[in-house]
Amino acid sequence: MARAARAQSRLAVVFIDLDNFKFINDNLGHDAGDQLLKTVAGRIAGSIRKLDTVARLGGDEFVLILNDLDSEEGLWTLLERIRLKTSQPVLLQEHSCNVSASMGVALYPRDGVDEQTLLRHADVAMYAAKAAGKDNLHFFTGKLDQQSDERFTLEREMRLALEQDGFSVAYQPKFDRHGKMVGVEALARWHHAQLGDIGPDRFIPVAEECGLILPLTMSILRKASMAIARYNRMAASSISLAVNLSPRLFERDHLCRELASALADSGLSPDLLELEITESLLLGDTEHIISQMQELQGWGAQLAMDDFGTGYSSLAYLVRFPLGIIKIDRSLVAGIESNEQQRMVVSAVVTLGRNLGKTVVAEGVETAEQLQLLREMECCQYQGFGLSVPLSEAALHGRLQQEAACCG
Repeated sequence: MARAARAQSRLAVVFIDLDNFKFINDNLGHDAGDQLLKTVAGRIAGSIRKLDTVARLGGDEFVLILNDLDSEEGLWTLLERIRLKTSQPVLLQEHSCNVSASMGVALYPRDGVDEQTLLRHADVAMYAAKAAGKDNLHFFTGKLDQQSDERFTLEREMRLALEQDGFSVAYQPKFDRHGKMVGVEALARWHHAQLGDIGPDRFIPVAEECGLILPLTMSILRKASMAIARYNRMAASSISLAVNLSPRLFERDHLCRELASALADSGLSPDLLELEITESLLLGDTEHIISQMQELQGWGAQLAMDDFGTGYSSLAYLVRFPLGIIKIDRSLVAGIESNEQQRMVVSAVVTLGRNLGKTVVAEGVETAEQLQLLREMECCQYQGFGLSVPLSEAALHGRLQQEAACCG
């Protein structure tokens, strides 16, 4: 910093975190993890100039100090070279492993005039790079600092909320072709005394980043399974419960055991539990994921592919993975009454799913016209605000009792 100040040049502090290192380390062992760190360290060291510094801060985190920079464009070119070289496959125990790096950059003196501030701001920028999809590069901005403070506040308050049972559950009903409620999807809700209602789009990513997604999921599963089991014990016919599972949970070796423990107190049968996963999960360590999914299926739970129709939506998923349910994403359903090609795509997915013996669920049904078209396609189940908004436990039980009285 003193040298940069004398020369009136720029100094960059770059925080580098390896994406998916923990997954490789856990599955191939610490020796493979050590070899990966050495390989990446060599690649980084071989990509910088003699006047620059590279250090391993700890774990899979590296820091670069880059001196005498003329422009941000030149810095960007240098960092892109490092990122591309780092992301080349690494051979570990006869496995070709893909590794990438998320990189955050802070500049002296613009982003800080002391060491701790520069390091913190580079770290904040690195988290922004990860949030943008990993294998990414992000420069620090003042807006990121504000977001970092908000994230810290959310994490702190979320820990307190989990300790104090501060999360509640809303229930999104699912209906069959005859309009009968056959199941619900459990949705996490958080009302904070000072911050007001905090949406899942804000607190779920934070829970995943800071390791709170497991206790949050188990809290929602316990509450929801208790509520549905209470109703099923009194009803003539049972309804199912769907719960979303973050891909982060599949990094654990005993996920099935933990879910079974959370369900046990309610007495809800596992065959009434639907576990919804997203496509991003299936892009990871395939054999490990299949093993986890098979264990969950063997326990009795059904596995659902959520948001089908976004991302790759590979048809191979429907064959290779033990999926019993396909949920067509709301973005496809939204246009079926006006877009013929979109309607044909949804119809093809419904037909394929039924022919493969899957239960096909249409999400985001908003209008009577959409519902009628989906019925004509012989879609199995439907959910959306056009059929019902998410309900509290009391409102759900009231609606189910009304349906039972009408049928009776």
